[in-house]
Amino acid sequence: MMKLSGKTKFLFFLLAGIAAGILICGYRPIFDYYAKTRLKQASEKAGFPVNISEIKTGRVIIALTLGQSNAANYGQTFYNPVHDVYFYYKGGIYRYKDPVPGASGKGSSVWGMLGDLLIDKSVCDKAVFVSIAKGSSSVQSWAEGECSLRLKETLKDLKRNNIKLTHIFWHQGEENNLYDTPPLLYKLGLGKVIEIIRGYGQDAPVFVSVATYNPWARNRINRALRKAQADFVKENNSVFSGPDTDSLVSHTDRFDGIHFSGSGMKKYSLLWLDAVLKSSKERK
Repeated sequence: MMKLSGKTKFLFFLLAGIAAGILICGYRPIFDYYAKTRLKQASEKAGFPVNISEIKTGRVIIALTLGQSNAANYGQTFYNPVHDVYFYYKGGIYRYKDPVPGASGKGSSVWGMLGDLLIDKSVCDKAVFVSIAKGSSSVQSWAEGECSLRLKETLKDLKRNNIKLTHIFWHQGEENNLYDTPPLLYKLGLGKVIEIIRGYGQDAPVFVSVATYNPWARNRINRALRKAQADFVKENNSVFSGPDTDSLVSHTDRFDGIHFSGSGMKKYSLLWLDAVLKSSKERK
């Protein structure tokens, strides 16, 4: 095999570099087009941002939604709000659209439906949801694991953009039922989650769902965990009862055994509405 001299190697690589430069320049319009197309697709997926200063005027609810799949994008039926309902994502506010960026899952979430109900009931004129829920997440993950990092990054982002929350909606418990988490450990974990939120200057009321139903758990409905969630509300200031979704276990309401169908989503949204209305009376 013929060996190349140092000078020949240098000339070879020089010519190869020039050829590559010509090739890249020649195809640069294609690369630019591809990059612009990807940016356009990302923008269309999230929608186009609206003016934050305009959204923050008037009676506005800005709610952080966290927990596991039934607070994320795992619903069966997509919903398009008819009122001024939005979502917040990485510094921008957008018209609400399922699936909501920030939360896991490719289906729908309850928040667009709830936003319309809150406006219909004159609770607010506009509703903005900051969705960060993750499917199959445990309270421990939100307290000190992967999800706690997600929570902290979101809170930093909100603080950086001067976004003050008005409500915090927590829906979680099905995963901890699966692992039969002791009630005390559940309450300690949830307390840590709220401590993290308060540490970033967010003092909005927290709504805690009673949610344990899991068809794969030893006890589909965990009474001890239900009590822990209910007791946590009684034992902590600025914490209110959220929906009791253990009451929605019909196969017509849970299309795959655990996530909500169209009918289940409607009932779930009404439970959230009732919780918000009840808390408003309690705080007066």
